[in-house]
Amino acid sequence: MTQSTPSNHTIHDETEQLDSKSALGIAGVAMGLAAAPLVLLYLLAQAINPSTSTTGENMTSAAIAERLRPVAGFELVPAVKGPQTGQQVFEGLCTSCHTAGTNGAPKVGSGDWAPRIGKGYETLFQHATQGFNQMPARGGNPKLSDLEIGRAIVYMTGKSGGNFPEPVDPAAGDAKTAEAVKK
Repeated sequence: MTQSTPSNHTIHDETEQLDSKSALGIAGVAMGLAAAPLVLLYLLAQAINPSTSTTGENMTSAAIAERLRPVAGFELVPAVKGPQTGQQVFEGLCTSCHTAGTNGAPKVGSGDWAPRIGKGYETLFQHATQGFNQMPARGGNPKLSDLEIGRAIVYMTGKSGGNFPEPVDPAAGDAKTAEAVKK
């Protein structure tokens, strides 16, 4: 029998270590494959909506302001100092029901108000402050003052054929107010 003796040379198998050039090549290909979809998505977005470009007329102050305009039309308005006018109360609260006639609310500007106006200001004021049928007390805003509610009634009835006098603000303290209080 023959004995096999180990040889001094190493057996070369099929695997090799990557040299630095090969490693950099593979990394470059991987980066390219990762970046390619992003570039394609950007180009597709530009083709679909070219207004997203940052050149020319798209960068004017007006164009920027238009893009920044809130979607829902929300606007910051300054806080009202003092009691609101009848129109302010109507536009801020009452319009939601009294413009469309929601839940049987009389529509402003229509004949729906005639029988209500006939009952008088005091009855309308009582209904508005305490609630009536589907309308909650104070229109659902407990922070409204009696003066503001009265002004809203005068505003809505005035637009609907009524002619109630404008309620006066006792805190105003001018001569016109003092005369109106005396009457």
